[in-house]
Amino acid sequence: MSMAMPSYAHGSAGAARGPDGNGNGHGNGNGRRDGGVILHTTSVDNVVNGRVRDPARVKHGVVMGKRIADLSWWIDPATHLNLDLPGHLLETVFLVSRLEKGARVLAEGERFVYAPVEESAYRHLGKVDVTEKRRVSLRQAASA
Repeated sequence: MSMAMPSYAHGSAGAARGPDGNGNGHGNGNGRRDGGVILHTTSVDNVVNGRVRDPARVKHGVVMGKRIADLSWWIDPATHLNLDLPGHLLETVFLVSRLEKGARVLAEGERFVYAPVEESAYRHLGKVDVTEKRRVSLRQAASA
């Protein structure tokens, strides 16, 4: 693994706090009633020189304490890497030992370790109907 100096999130890993310091992974209400928080996660082997190498290898993960309680879908480049949808960009990706349920979220003390995405990964991909994309994703997940 070739990693430069890692970055650190604000907030407490033990309390599953995200980069906004309020328990939200994106700062937009991703905290859950069960105390978990939804964060963008990737395995440490997807980080080179302190940056996410392949943003397509990032998943949404539910973090409780310092472990992945659940993993769901891969990020959607049409929304997460789309400069025309700036409120939804994939900017902070938290590092996990393995991209699987039960994996440890990397932390130094009480702060989760994260890496940014290379700026070259972002593109102008046009407008996206996020509500419709979510409906389609949920239908696909229910039928899987």
